[in-house]
Amino acid sequence: MLEVKNLCAGYGEVSILREVSLSVGAGEIATLIGANGAGKTTLLNAICGLLRPTAGSVAFDGRDITGRRSEEIVSFGVTQVPEGRRLFAQMTVHENLLMGAYRRRDREMAADLAWVYRLFPRLKERQAQRAGTLSGGEQQMCALGRGLMAKPRLLILDELSLGLAPIMLDILTDAIREIHRQGMAILLVEQDVAVAFDLASTGYVLENGRIALSGPTSALRADPHVEKVYLGL
Repeated sequence: MLEVKNLCAGYGEVSILREVSLSVGAGEIATLIGANGAGKTTLLNAICGLLRPTAGSVAFDGRDITGRRSEEIVSFGVTQVPEGRRLFAQMTVHENLLMGAYRRRDREMAADLAWVYRLFPRLKERQAQRAGTLSGGEQQMCALGRGLMAKPRLLILDELSLGLAPIMLDILTDAIREIHRQGMAILLVEQDVAVAFDLASTGYVLENGRIALSGPTSALRADPHVEKVYLGL
């Protein structure tokens, strides 16, 4: 579904990504892990059209989307839930969710909104509340729900667990499993490597702008380098 090949990108004359290749199959959960500064968010921005690559290619469903505008890429079925949530703080939960569907003109919006509220009953309870007054976990639910309202076929999640209490993380990981059961492909960038490996079947380790390791998460979990650097074992 998603094919990234030999991608290079950076900012000005500073090169961040160096010939990065990865793929996410239809209905698959893949995870990208790496230390702060490894280039994870840069890679996501290059995939989603927020940063123009300097070399390499990005394809989605066989279509070359390299360097396309972000709104085009969303219309093709790729949606990113960014690090830090980035909600419209003065708008209500309900209004934030509808913003995720601003490009849609189909008749399924109401059904999809009802599904998001079933997935996150707390959002339904707080649908008239301003998003900026929600707790961190509730804001992450709202950001994820807003991404789902774009009706993606590939959902890209950047740092799902950042700053969350364990109980909120459990709610969100259960939601991701339910989203996956609906057939949606997911690319997960996650600082909590144990959580990432529990959710994903395939993993990529990004170090200094390059893919250092890749393979089934069951194999990566047992890799001595991953155990020492990322799992703290």
